[in-house]
Amino acid sequence: MMNVTEMYRIPWTKDDNPNAWVEVTTQCQLDCPGCYRGFDENQEASPAEKLLELEQDTDTLIRIRNIQTLSIAGGEPLLFPLLDDLISYVHSKGVAPRLFTNAMQLTEKRLRRLASAGCAEVIIHASLWQNRPGIKTLSELLELKAKYCEMFRKVGNVRLGFIEPAMRSNLANFGVLFAFYQRNADVVGNVVFTTFKDVYGGPTGEHVPVAEISAKIEKCYGTRPCAYIPKIHHPETVAWLLNVAVLRNGQVVGGIDKDQYETVQEMYRIATGKYMFTPDSSCFEGPSENGYPSRRSSSSDIARGNRQTLHYQIVSIVDSPQVLADGRLDLCDSCPDAMLYKGELVPKCLLDKIKNGLVAVIQR
Repeated sequence: MMNVTEMYRIPWTKDDNPNAWVEVTTQCQLDCPGCYRGFDENQEASPAEKLLELEQDTDTLIRIRNIQTLSIAGGEPLLFPLLDDLISYVHSKGVAPRLFTNAMQLTEKRLRRLASAGCAEVIIHASLWQNRPGIKTLSELLELKAKYCEMFRKVGNVRLGFIEPAMRSNLANFGVLFAFYQRNADVVGNVVFTTFKDVYGGPTGEHVPVAEISAKIEKCYGTRPCAYIPKIHHPETVAWLLNVAVLRNGQVVGGIDKDQYETVQEMYRIATGKYMFTPDSSCFEGPSENGYPSRRSSSSDIARGNRQTLHYQIVSIVDSPQVLADGRLDLCDSCPDAMLYKGELVPKCLLDKIKNGLVAVIQR
């Protein structure tokens, strides 16, 4: 079991949470094994009706949840014809739009449109597990990700992240993946791994415990986790885990500790009245001349280098719900990825089970 006393307990609540979730379409070009969203809705509302509903949901989430970021997903959101209108609306409300996409339709021209609309961050799901056309090997996957990295460098003004499943069958690839992310830390600010569990009806034998994934991250980065969100029924158990590495020229020079991460959250809270969902590099620039110290380099050591070459990469793990022996679901406390369903906040990962009456509407 991980020692949570060594990490900052992120204090978000149901009613004071920097993130929420909307899904703009159920359509997707891929059929990823173990996907938490079952696409059983053949008839969708018209784009105009859907946009109005999404704008209303945005207003509600701002009012009841105090969000700083709105995560926009699907299905595949780039298939929604009025996506730019939604992003513009969210941006106009002072909320940062964050897009989750498989990026199969993402081009430089399309990314520039997203940037113009106000999109703050794009999280791309690209993995070998997707059965993505033309991507069969790890080298082909890295070539694809490198293409996206170059695209974001060229366009600028939109943060880039990658999300993929952490599975027993791909654990051996982590060293190569982490080396790639470190080399591209100038543009890749966010790396997210999600775990598999049978609660989604996914493949068996693929679940990897959070502690084991974290150990891989620590080995490859030389840093330790700094912040976490616990499970509802077992607060000593980690549901979300964050490790923030400091890099210069593609090399790790240190990591943010729990006190520094707490300072970033509290300073943002004082300045805006909200918590921050995904800090970028500018948030970790310290208030002093030397900036924030790191574990592997003193603050003066970092200050001697060009601070513009420092990059901060958040590597996080999101654990799936666990079915307890008594039948209860152990979920993320104050779920950051909550969405509205029939006027209630529900965890997005359980939406289909809630629709089908398999679990009760739960959002603590």
